[in-house]
Amino acid sequence: MIQPARSSHSTSFLREARDALVLIDDEKTRDYFLQKIALIIENRENPDKLFTGARATKEQLLAYLKQQGEIKTANVWCRNLIIDYEKIAELKQILGKRLLQNGIVGVLEIHLQDREINSPHIQFIGTNAEFAEQIIAQTLVRMNYEMNLESAMGKKDFKPRYLQEQDARINDLQENLEINEYTKEQEKIKAEQGDDLNEFLISMKRSNRRTIKQIDEICKNLKQESKMLKRAKEIDEVRFKGSRKQRIRNLKMRIHKRKR
Repeated sequence: MIQPARSSHSTSFLREARDALVLIDDEKTRDYFLQKIALIIENRENPDKLFTGARATKEQLLAYLKQQGEIKTANVWCRNLIIDYEKIAELKQILGKRLLQNGIVGVLEIHLQDREINSPHIQFIGTNAEFAEQIIAQTLVRMNYEMNLESAMGKKDFKPRYLQEQDARINDLQENLEINEYTKEQEKIKAEQGDDLNEFLISMKRSNRRTIKQIDEICKNLKQESKMLKRAKEIDEVRFKGSRKQRIRNLKMRIHKRKR
């Protein structure tokens, strides 16, 4: 979807400054604007700063881009975008290379959701916007981030979201990347804890098997010892009975002799 170029008052322009792709072939000029953008990011994170310098940087960027040719805004849908640091970095690298190779100059940002468009999309502001739109759309379709070129490039009778929803809000890319990264870390920790728990349970089972085996051996030995003790007692009783009978017999014989 092609629109007039954003102005320095636009809140969507450089909204995603941290992940913005500055497509300027001249190294010195590109580094100059990257330093300006880095300062914007720093000021935005500083609660003591009342002004971030974003508007002045936007004005300078737009002035430079106008010197390179007619500038417009291209919004290209990417509804199936994967919110992941590596995937986002890969997409930016591919788009940056293809756009610069075709002599396109501008600023590219990935927006998840804003007051105008309710779905993830690429916002490009710069020269040859129509050509840039086609390159971006083709890339997104090839990477399966959009179904086809028509859906990626949008409808001609598009109505801004803020005209349909009064409470239309913005969805921040960096925030979602951080949330996604945190979620992945938590899942990794849970998986590791699960592995540790499984190893612990397996170890406990093995330990229990060894303990049960030892108990069985002890019980077996006790039974054998009990049998032996019982047998020894029976033998002692037999011996005791035999010796008692002999003592009684001897006593009777002595008594009988005395009577005689």
